[in-house]
Amino acid sequence: IDVAFKSLVGTEKNKHLLKGLLENVFKKEILDITYDNTEKIGDTVESRRASFDVVCKSSNGPDFIVECEVRAQYFFAERALFYTSRDIASQAPKGEWDYNYRPVYFLGLVDFELPDTIGKTSGHVQSYSLRNDDNGAPMTDRIRYVFMEVEPFDKPFEECTCFEEKFLYFMKNLPTFADKPDRS
Repeated sequence: IDVAFKSLVGTEKNKHLLKGLLENVFKKEILDITYDNTEKIGDTVESRRASFDVVCKSSNGPDFIVECEVRAQYFFAERALFYTSRDIASQAPKGEWDYNYRPVYFLGLVDFELPDTIGKTSGHVQSYSLRNDDNGAPMTDRIRYVFMEVEPFDKPFEECTCFEEKFLYFMKNLPTFADKPDRS
């Protein structure tokens, strides 16, 4: 899935596909995407390597961390929280700070079925944000998480009804395509 993701949306010539995916998943208009440092290493030798496949910055504000996981992870939600926390903290200048950081959105493409412990619903695309437990009002709109399960996705293309489902279909089946699929 890592290789498929990089070949499908990880290049300048295909960034329109990534733009379309992020706009559909996060329901935000994206004016432009730039490819930034695509790999970040843990703080210590003992810490595991944290690989961010693509960091996208739109010209209208939000930063997007696009993460691709290829192995099962018991604490996947916590890992996503850790990555976004680091990205937020890295925006702090030395000295005084007003905490007016740019939003960080996390897209996790996973090659395994997410555990039920993260409170997932039916379907292969899960969306999370920080909300009030009593009335559902957002605490902030500056952090969002979307997890997409590639491996368990099993719909045939003819039954895919939205952009996200078509993307999951292509991600899962990309290695089997003889020719590059069209843009539809």
